[in-house]
Amino acid sequence: MGSEVTRASDADRERYIEHLSTLFADGLITTRAEMDQLRDQIMAARSLKILNDTMSGFPLPPIPQQRRDWGIPERWAPLTIGMGALGVLIAAVPTAALAQPE
Repeated sequence: MGSEVTRASDADRERYIEHLSTLFADGLITTRAEMDQLRDQIMAARSLKILNDTMSGFPLPPIPQQRRDWGIPERWAPLTIGMGALGVLIAAVPTAALAQPE
């Protein structure tokens, strides 16, 4: 098969449309008709490549920060990391003792 195509989500299209407003306010898009045409193309886009191609000649919208979700409450993260490090130490001590020559 060819290269993998990443589908555009509704959130992606909304992010690009919000960015159009910023470009219009900054004067990079000069007419309402141009903005409406770009918005229609963005709404019809089904892949990220088409979204990016639609915006060629303009700066792309910023990529949103992805939050890491490790399945634990954020306030427990230091404790969880500490317990993991303690587990490594506990496993290392018997291993080191077995490696000692008699």
